[in-house]
Amino acid sequence: MEVLYARGAGVEVHKKTVMACVLTPEARTVREFGTMTQGLGESWQELLEVMDDLRAVRCDVLTIGQYLRPSKDHLPVERFYTSGEFLRLKDAGLARGFGHVESGPLVRSSYHAHEQALLT
Repeated sequence: MEVLYARGAGVEVHKKTVMACVLTPEARTVREFGTMTQGLGESWQELLEVMDDLRAVRCDVLTIGQYLRPSKDHLPVERFYTSGEFLRLKDAGLARGFGHVESGPLVRSSYHAHEQALLT
């Protein structure tokens, strides 16, 4: 699932929420994963709304990472989040009912994916 969130002044910020189903042999259940990458000027409220959107489609596992500009041809980073802010985002995700949340500047969608699938 790909979601486009609009921001003020007609600027659109592309947030990609990847929903993947993983069948784990141990659990024999389907897990849905969501990914948030921030640092493009989104507000705290927008991040919480994305979490709510993911929970609304029964996402179980959430990874939250920092947007890092891959090249000069890509959008620049508008803001770097602190480790404390990543911890607050993790707590907000768990409070919303995610079974597992990985949150940190270098976390990506595949970050410990097998372990996440087993934990939820």
